[in-house]
Amino acid sequence: MNHRKTCCGRDFTLVVAGQIISLFGNAILRFALPLYLLLEQALFPFLSRCMQKIF
Repeated sequence: MNHRKTCCGRDFTLVVAGQIISLFGNAILRFALPLYLLLEQALFPFLSRCMQKIF
């Protein structure tokens, strides 16, 4: 058996990769959620005024 000595095992590499993906997802959420809420708040009064005029 030829075992290679490395400083980082497979499990450690998977944990680090998972943490990086998680941080990336958190950054996207922190950027997108305020934009979504801003759009919803800005569009709701406009849509309600349009619906009142229609009906």
